[in-house]
Amino acid sequence: MVRGLVSIVVPVYNTVEYVEECIKSVLNQTYTNWELILVNDGSTDGSEIICEQYTAGDDRIKLIHQKNGGQSKARNEALTLCSGEFYVFLDSDDRLTNEALTVLQKAIIDDEADISCGVITKFSKNRKKCIYKTNKNYVLDSIEACKSMFVQNGLDSNTVAKMYRAHLWENIRFPEGTIFEDVPIMYKIILRSDKVAFCQECVYEQRSRDGSTTRMEYSDKRKVYVDYAINVYKDVKKMLPELEKEAYVYYLTAVIDNYISISCSRNLKRYKLYRHELYCIIQKNKKVIKEYACLSRMLIRINICRLGVGKLSYRLYQKVK
Repeated sequence: MVRGLVSIVVPVYNTVEYVEECIKSVLNQTYTNWELILVNDGSTDGSEIICEQYTAGDDRIKLIHQKNGGQSKARNEALTLCSGEFYVFLDSDDRLTNEALTVLQKAIIDDEADISCGVITKFSKNRKKCIYKTNKNYVLDSIEACKSMFVQNGLDSNTVAKMYRAHLWENIRFPEGTIFEDVPIMYKIILRSDKVAFCQECVYEQRSRDGSTTRMEYSDKRKVYVDYAINVYKDVKKMLPELEKEAYVYYLTAVIDNYISISCSRNLKRYKLYRHELYCIIQKNKKVIKEYACLSRMLIRINICRLGVGKLSYRLYQKVK
């Protein structure tokens, strides 16, 4: 481990339009003690050529080539090569703000924390929106931070927009071959920490695009979100009963998300029975849903999805999203 060094992990798969912008956002960091580990996950669109060009010009940039195995496998491969005291995850179609590493590393040091979190800005051609924006910096212990993640109160279960001390990742790896790979591990990472520092600055710019792995037409792959979330709930109920209620909210979030995703998909009829099963869970838990803001604000989306199917539901859903 190299003291002060930040290891930045970037899986790359067919993002030729965006990967250079991603790499440049690292090169533009005001904090310069970093290493960038790019994992080419079998790209076929020329993304790997762009990565090779930058590797040749800067010895802080490492490039690994592997057969296409998915984002989790790429991240896991990179983790075996990280030599930094701190880790940061970045997707190849996204970018860091120029001060990101400076802000996150300073928060970890100043607050003697194990994790620091910053604000995410989601952007597309026509929209820009800040996620979990706060007007102050603050610190939570691991239990309170995990509770905040479960109820989406200033913290989400994405690995991005955060900096971690390296020791948190010992013997923890992403599940391979699935999407929503952050869900079954982030609560473990947070609970391993002593303190989590929250920063009011935006550190991460996340691109919204149709081809991203979590924004496809509904398929069986998305069911894993509910499966992961119920397993998290069961584990927390057994391990930390004081977080049982919040962990159940985390599970219900996955249920509602899948219900909405099916309702807004053109292949709704194929998943009619599963959609009904999810709706029954929602109806059964109306009291809990109304109690927590992260769930109650989704009620209007649920009601809109009950009104129509396919493209109609999707357009209505987008208007209130």
